[in-house]
Amino acid sequence: MNKDEILRVALALPEDEREDLAYALLESISADAVSGLSYASLQEIERRIRDVEAGLEKTVPWEEVKARLELNQAERARLAREMAAADAAAWDAQLERDIADGKLKLLVEAARRGNKDDDSSDV
Repeated sequence: MNKDEILRVALALPEDEREDLAYALLESISADAVSGLSYASLQEIERRIRDVEAGLEKTVPWEEVKARLELNQAERARLAREMAAADAAAWDAQLERDIADGKLKLLVEAARRGNKDDDSSDV
């Protein structure tokens, strides 16, 4: 039998048998071949699986995880807008300080001098 035939037969199995088969296949793969995970990472994964199977850990349905992620994304977007507004306020405050200190006048004069130099080079 080739792998396509095996897959066709495996997919026809009841779900619980497909699950058993999947676990058996995963366990047959050497730890080094599994996504380059370290031995410690694989041990941690196995520990967490045992904890879930023993009822020591509560699982969260995908829809709830997805809803939390979407909420977190909305919250991150709100925080980004607040940070951008705070940055704009900080720039405005610095501009006001520069105006008060006379620095802005110097910058504008320097920019004008630079523009005059640029205009003369076009002729």
